[in-house]
Amino acid sequence: MLSIFNKTRKSEGLSSIDVVPGGFALTRISDYKSRPPQGSICQFYECPDIQLLAKKLTSVVLKNNLQNTDCNLVLHPSYYRLLLIDAPQVPKNEYRSAVRWQIKDMVDLPLDDISVDIFLPTQEIAEQRDKIYVVAACKSFLQGVVDQLYRTQLNPIAIDIHELAIRNLLTLLAKDDKPIVFLHLLDNRSLLLIVKGGQIYFSRRIMYGLEKLREERVFKKLVSEIRRCFDYYQQHLEQALPDNLFLAPLLQPYEFIRENLTQALKMNTQHVNINELVTYPKLLSDEVQAYCCAAIGGALRSQGNDDAKH
Repeated sequence: MLSIFNKTRKSEGLSSIDVVPGGFALTRISDYKSRPPQGSICQFYECPDIQLLAKKLTSVVLKNNLQNTDCNLVLHPSYYRLLLIDAPQVPKNEYRSAVRWQIKDMVDLPLDDISVDIFLPTQEIAEQRDKIYVVAACKSFLQGVVDQLYRTQLNPIAIDIHELAIRNLLTLLAKDDKPIVFLHLLDNRSLLLIVKGGQIYFSRRIMYGLEKLREERVFKKLVSEIRRCFDYYQQHLEQALPDNLFLAPLLQPYEFIRENLTQALKMNTQHVNINELVTYPKLLSDEVQAYCCAAIGGALRSQGNDDAKH
C-alpha cells in the first residue's frame, strides 16, 4: 500500500508483522489460495520500545527459519491517517503528488516527512465516485521500521494499513456478495468497517475503545456513534445493511459487549472465530486471535494485490 519500495516476491507464502504500541504480532500464511488458507506461525511478542524491534524479531526469525522470506508490514491505526477527500483535478498518474498538498493542513506532520498513498473507494456508491482514500504516515517512522525488518533478514515487500488487512480477512466471511459489517474494538478507539465484494464501502474510526467500555455512559456513546454511521450508510450512501454485526476477537470474553450491542442495535452480533477461517497447526487461543487479527489479514495479501493507484 504505502510505497517505500517496489518488490516482487522471492518466496512462497507470506509473513505479516503488525507493529502495535507495546509489541508486534507475527503470522505466516504458507498457502493463501487453499480454502481454508493454510498458516504455519501465529504469535504476539511484547516489545515496549519499537527501537528494539530488530533485536526481538531476529530471534523469532531464526527460530522459525524465516530468513530471506517475504513479509508484509501492517500499520496500526496509531501510525497513520486515512482520509476520504475529493479527487484532485489532475491526471490520475499525478494524484499522489497532488494530494500531498491537498492534505497538508489535515495531518500533523511536516510536508517533507509525509508518505502518502491512495486507493479508490467503490464506484458502486455514487457519492464516492469523485473521491479517493488517502493514507498519510510519517515517512521517517516507516523507513525506520522497514530498516529494522531488513536487519532481521526478512524481505519486506509491502506496507498495508489496518483497514485493508482486515478487508482481506473479511473476504473469507463473504457469502453471496452481501456486505459484512465489522467492528474492531481496540484499546482506546474502535474501527467500524463495511466490506462488500472485496471492497471497502465504509470506514470510520470511533474514539471509544475497550479501556472504558464498562462505563455505561461510554458504551452509550459508542452505540450512538455506530447508529450515526449506519444512518449515514443507509440514507446518505443509499446502501442496505445486513442483519449481522461481526466483532473482532477480544482478549477477554467481554460477553456483555456482544449482548448489549445485539440489544441496542437490533442486530445479530457475533465474534469472528479465526480458527474457522484459517488453518494453523494448533488452534489459536482467543488472546492470540485478538492480538494477531490484523496481521493474519496482512498475510492474506494475494500476489500483486495492491490497492494503491499510482
